[in-house]
Amino acid sequence: MELLSSPGDLEELVPAWTELYDASEIQDPFAHPAWLRTWAEHFVAPGELRAATVWEGERLVAFAPFYRDVSGIGPARLTRLRLLGAGQDPLTELAQIVILPAVRRRATRTILEFLHGKPDWDWIEVFVPLEEGWLDPDSVPPASGSFVATMYSQACVIVSLPGSPEDLRRQLKRNVTESIRRARNRLERDGHQWAVTELREPGEVDRGLDEVLRLHRARAAHIGRATRYDRLADPRDEAFVREAVGRMAGEQRASVHLLEIGGTAAGGLIVLRAPGSRFLSLSGYDPRWWDYGILNLLTSEVLGAAIRDGDRSVNLSSGPENSKLRWSEEIAVNTLFAVVAGRRRSRLAFELFLHARAAGTVREGSRVARAIQA
Repeated sequence: MELLSSPGDLEELVPAWTELYDASEIQDPFAHPAWLRTWAEHFVAPGELRAATVWEGERLVAFAPFYRDVSGIGPARLTRLRLLGAGQDPLTELAQIVILPAVRRRATRTILEFLHGKPDWDWIEVFVPLEEGWLDPDSVPPASGSFVATMYSQACVIVSLPGSPEDLRRQLKRNVTESIRRARNRLERDGHQWAVTELREPGEVDRGLDEVLRLHRARAAHIGRATRYDRLADPRDEAFVREAVGRMAGEQRASVHLLEIGGTAAGGLIVLRAPGSRFLSLSGYDPRWWDYGILNLLTSEVLGAAIRDGDRSVNLSSGPENSKLRWSEEIAVNTLFAVVAGRRRSRLAFELFLHARAAGTVREGSRVARAIQA
């Protein structure tokens, strides 16, 4: 076991970390070193990194990239260990420990036991994907007095991909195929030349990002049924996304898809890649083309490109809603667990935190002093 506490430590770990990421075959592009290193540089305060590594000989077999999130002041001060990517920016939708499947349970216990030897936290927050099982009470050291609590679940809509675009059309619901057909027919009937371009090279991705951000803000400003908030209203979030996506593109893990009409981008989508899968991230469109259904058309083209590249699934992002469930009713679930320290103060702080969150006083990523003081 080792505990990494600086960005330089993460930099040195990248070769072994990348090898572990690829070998684990997790369907989470946000766990890739290019994304999380950038996230740590932008959002983790100096001295607050707490990344635990587990080695067998010279091989990294598990990596738990935690950081300390300190909220409140005085008696209301809370300290959580959270996974990099959790609770700060609006685009890092998944967070988890990266572990080789063969050592999953043993490595998880090892990590938690190790962190109990450095008790500068009130509780540890751990996301566990459904396919990895559950964080059971036996995961914590018996003599510690700590306990495991279930906090909430996060769901994403998954499209499992068949072997060909033709098979995909047969797989999709009738209302989806009809909306795609109507989008094509309306554009062609009205004499609009359209094409979808995939940008993969870092320089091209930078240019594509400019278009996606422009279109994202245009959608956010669109009044009516398609209103969306601007997920990058904070300049810090935009700076992070530009750097993170750029680094991912340099590792062939990110691309930008643009639907162009008459040579001008009318819709855009950032796509992140994990082994055998893709994640549909930030998107946007020109409101003038909303009635043509261009986002459905763009999504269908991205799914077709994923099939041609041999991918097995596409994640439509977190938060099942009608616009996603039209494409698929397959759900992937991540559950957030808390390992609460045995100290009386930590137990009380956790209980008050849960009450404040249930009352709507505190949200993920916000400061909780007001709730605890109340």
